[in-house]
Amino acid sequence: QNITDKRRLDIGVQLAKMGDPRPGVGVQNGVPEVDWVFVSPGGSVDMEGTRKTVAPFYLARYPVTYAQYEAFVRARDGFDNAVWWRDMRAEYRPPGKRLSSQKNRLSSASRTNVSWYQAVAFTRWLTSRMKASNAAVSSGGARVNNVAWEVRLPTEWEWQWAAQGGSEKREFPWGSWQDGR
Repeated sequence: QNITDKRRLDIGVQLAKMGDPRPGVGVQNGVPEVDWVFVSPGGSVDMEGTRKTVAPFYLARYPVTYAQYEAFVRARDGFDNAVWWRDMRAEYRPPGKRLSSQKNRLSSASRTNVSWYQAVAFTRWLTSRMKASNAAVSSGGARVNNVAWEVRLPTEWEWQWAAQGGSEKREFPWGSWQDGR
């Protein structure tokens, strides 16, 4: 659809003001709700002369929201807990490295200005929180197909597979350049 960036922002502001009803953008009982999408089947991705095989995986339908990341920041066992920062160099973890501020602090806005290290710490915390609360995920719960899972960032190959529409190999998520005009 031809919706301008300004109109998308206006829609986001209105959703946040009314309490965004979309599943997967909020927080319940201190645990971010995530609407998981099963990306299947897998296949192979070619990038810069390298081919990688991508197995089926789950991906969050929406980016992590400001409210969801703030649950991590404000939790007693959250952002400042050293366990989430294990194996990371000291200059990338608290208390030395603090979280950058964000201009758009609406609850359902995507969280920005987060480093890779801060994102990894969030996924470790979220894995722990979801397993501890037996949080249901939209496609299967704490075990998927009877296999234990963890929340993590997608690999470059998984991200590419999802972005190109899998085997459709779209140039852009919406299709071709002409379709997006």
